[in-house]
Order: sequence, then C-alpha cells, then structure tokens
Amino acid sequence: MIVTINLTQNNTIIPGGYNVNTVVDSATNISKNVFVVDVEFDTFRHVATPYDMSEYPETKQEAIDNGLDFYRVSEVDVAYDNVTTATKYAEYTVNRVSGLTRTYAKTISDFEGTYTYSFTGGA
Repeated sequence: MIVTINLTQNNTIIPGGYNVNTVVDSATNISKNVFVVDVEFDTFRHVATPYDMSEYPETKQEAIDNGLDFYRVSEVDVAYDNVTTATKYAEYTVNRVSGLTRTYAKTISDFEGTYTYSFTGGA
C-alpha cells in the first residue's frame, strides 16, 4: 500500500515570536488528520503514530463521548519566542509526518492479509 501525505507549512513572524502553521492538504490511504491534540486545552501534542491513527478520533466531540484525552486534526499552529526553536520544530514536524507515511504503510501492510496455520501434535 502506498501512503501519501501532502503538507504545507507557513512560517511567519508574529508579535513576540515565530509561528509555524502546518496543514495536511491531501492524503492517500491515510486520514489527513495526523496531528494529535489534547481535549482539555486544544493544544497540539505530537504527530500521530500508527497507533494514534487508529486510537484517536477525528473530532473533539468523539473523543469526549468516548472518554479519550486526545483527538486528531489536519492543521496546527505552534508559536515560539525564538527563531531557532521554531525552525527546529518546523523541520521536526516535516520529518515526523514523513516518518508516519512509512511506518503507517508498513504497519498496515504487515498486519493485513489472510493467514493459514496448521498445527500437529502427538506422541
């Protein structure tokens, strides 16, 4: 299975800091919602893992209804007060999304399929 995520990052200088806006524009064989956000504060936590993609819903209400602490979204804004940290975060996020495309495809392809087993025992 081929997994594709098309991502746009818009880095801007804001009063008192630097903002990184990251958006999943489109995705193939995976949900666009790859950013994990906490329910309580609506803050970005991390780029989803393959586990997160199956565990956390795509809306806050679904997370609340199911007693979960997190949900997933397709766009995040993160602000920093220094350019070095903002730059490292931007690069890290791109690398994590890239990694998700590889690990998600492998996780799904390694799991999916029909398996037949034959067991024999005796004395």
